[in-house]
Amino acid sequence: MAHLWFYYALSASVIWGISYAFTDRLLQQGVSISLLMLIEAALILPTAVALSIKLSPFKGVDVIFSNPRVFLMAVFVALTAVAGGALILLSITEKNATLASFIEISYPLFVFIFSMIFFKDVQLNMGTALGACLIMAGIATIYFKG
Repeated sequence: MAHLWFYYALSASVIWGISYAFTDRLLQQGVSISLLMLIEAALILPTAVALSIKLSPFKGVDVIFSNPRVFLMAVFVALTAVAGGALILLSITEKNATLASFIEISYPLFVFIFSMIFFKDVQLNMGTALGACLIMAGIATIYFKG
């Protein structure tokens, strides 16, 4: 399929939507953020090992351990993923999953900014710029009127 990336991304969006709806309900029931993160961690490790064995037997391990810069970048990616997960859980706890996720969808703007700053990589065209403007307008509307 020519646009498989699109279907993967859309499927991820659907799965995240289900996850956030149930997360909101669990947090309302008094389940702690730390417990949810522990459950996620318990599921991530065996899943990652199984996928590594099945899809690409630990591809890149040699690169990570032979290049300190790549190793530090991998650790940084893991830390930012954990921090992002914790922050969205805090946001859902403070407000609700719907509003938190509407604000969170601004992350592509930050992907663009950080890709440009750190890697001098610009992956923007007129269509994606217009989409980014619409997302930012939506976020502003939610912030000021929500």
